Formats: sequence, C-alpha cells, structure tokens
Amino acid sequence: MYRIRARYEKKGRVKYLGHLEIIKVFERAFRRSGVPLKYTEGFNPHPKMSFALPSSVGFSSTGEYMDVEVTEIVEMHKFIIAMNETLPEGLRIIAGGYVEPKAKSLMSKVDYSEFQIDFSIQKELVGRLEKLLSLESILAIKQTKSGKIVENNLKDDIHGFEIIKGEGNAITLKVLLSAGSRGNLNPIFLLKGLGEKLGEEINSNEANVLRIDIFASTDDGPLSFEKTISEVAMQ
Repeated sequence: MYRIRARYEKKGRVKYLGHLEIIKVFERAFRRSGVPLKYTEGFNPHPKMSFALPSSVGFSSTGEYMDVEVTEIVEMHKFIIAMNETLPEGLRIIAGGYVEPKAKSLMSKVDYSEFQIDFSIQKELVGRLEKLLSLESILAIKQTKSGKIVENNLKDDIHGFEIIKGEGNAITLKVLLSAGSRGNLNPIFLLKGLGEKLGEEINSNEANVLRIDIFASTDDGPLSFEKTISEVAMQ
C-alpha cells in the first residue's frame, strides 16, 4: 500500500460545493482516471482517502490537501495529469508526492491557515484597522454551537497579518489564523469582530476569501504541508 499526498486548488463555481460534495467529486474522478485505489473492506467499500481541513462554502483556495492510498506506485506526473483531465473546472491538483504509509493523518497536524481576504472599508479606517490588529487583545462576542455566549480574544488566533491598500475603499488583508482541532478562527467571524471594534460594519457577504495554504506547527515556525511531500508541481 502506498499513500499519495496531493495539493489542490478550488476556484470558480466549485467553491460553492460543500465538503461532502467535494469528496464525491474526487471519488468519481479517481474512478474515471484509472488510478489503482485502495478501498476499504466491508459491504460498502469506498476509496481510502482523507482531507486536511474542510474549506468553508464560498471560500476559494490554492492550498487544499488530501491523502489517498493506492495499491501500486504511480508516476506522480501521470497521476496529476490523469486526475486533472477528469476533475471539473475549478478543481485542479497542483502538486503531489508520496508520504510514509503510516504517517499521521493530515487533519491531526493542522495548526494554521493563511488567508487572503479582499473587502471594502472606508479609507480613513485603514489606519485604525492596522492599529487594532496590532493590539495584544481584541475581544469579540461569540455564540457557541450550544447557544452559550462567550467572549473571545481574537488575537489568540491571529499569528500574523499584512494590510495591502487597493483602489478606492478596497483593501486586502493577508492573515495567518489558528485552524484545526486545537483552535480555529473563521475569517468571516474575524471580519465581523473587527467591524464591531471599528464601529463600521464590514460586509462579509461581499468579501472574497481565499485560503492560500495550510500549515503545521514546528519548532522552527509554521510549516506548509507541501513541504512534507516529495514535490511534483504542475505549472
């Protein structure tokens, strides 16, 4: 048994597919591509594959990852070409390689997601936004799944940011946020929290959110998942 780790992008209309729909799309693509998949045993076998971190509906991404098990070695460039010929427009594998078959699951290693968020805000608020993000504490009210109201310090889950001014009121916020089971900050919740502190509602429905990459925590800092594979990149 061999395990392939692939990085893929999600753009265009497919960004509106939910995670379960994305899984089904990949299952169909694997079958059509002829990749020798490893299947689970039992009455209803399905391909042995796993994903790093589900992407929210409406978010584009250039940094999604999945592991899939195969029964024999497949040349990586042939694997990538075969998959990209069968995937729908907007889904595309951009790099891949083999990892240890018994390597820890992708999901268990997720610590950070890097996002690019494009939105509009009044020009005179940009300086205040930068100062706000530089504070040690940004408290925001959040309702949990159980309905409980709690106060969160957003800065606990913000690990770096950059503000790029665009034309007019457009700005781009690049930000590294906590992600995964050990802590998670959704970019939309971040925008709402920042808007409340600025006294200016930020229209999150009009914001374009792009996940750039996913990272694991190491002693040397965040490590892109792509660094954990023997890379074969498709230009």
